[in-house]
Amino acid sequence: MQVPVTVLDSAACRTSATITSVPDIASITAALGSLKVLFELARNANDANLSAKISAATAELQGKLLEVQIQAQALIDENRDLKDQLRRLQSEADLRSRVIFEGGPQWYVRDDGIKEGPYCTSCWGLDGKLVRPSTSHLSSATHQGFLCTHHGATVSMSVEKRLLPG
Repeated sequence: MQVPVTVLDSAACRTSATITSVPDIASITAALGSLKVLFELARNANDANLSAKISAATAELQGKLLEVQIQAQALIDENRDLKDQLRRLQSEADLRSRVIFEGGPQWYVRDDGIKEGPYCTSCWGLDGKLVRPSTSHLSSATHQGFLCTHHGATVSMSVEKRLLPG
């Protein structure tokens, strides 16, 4: 970010400068403190014209420093929000990479490779949520039935017993 600033050289002539980076809050606060000293010097100056020029330039500089301070805080807030958003997106991507479809339902694969589940395919597909269905009485020697009513309508699934954990 570039902020134009008017400064006074040693002959009290106006010149322009550009700040190309945002100073930290402590530096801005220190600069504001220095401005108070300049106000005192301007008030005590013998030359009324010079005093008026110093006062005007100091007031302008103080206003610009306050603008920079506000902009710096906005950038700090935006940076924090973007970091939070990045963490959320990384977490969601990690979860998506660990959920697999196998034998009817969804399964969550842990770091050690063990699959947890089953999870309702509809809940995962519609909401991106891992919801464990309830076991149902609909089972056979090779399959276990599951029901999920999370979305209002009952979702039924049959899972091979060999896929179920212990």
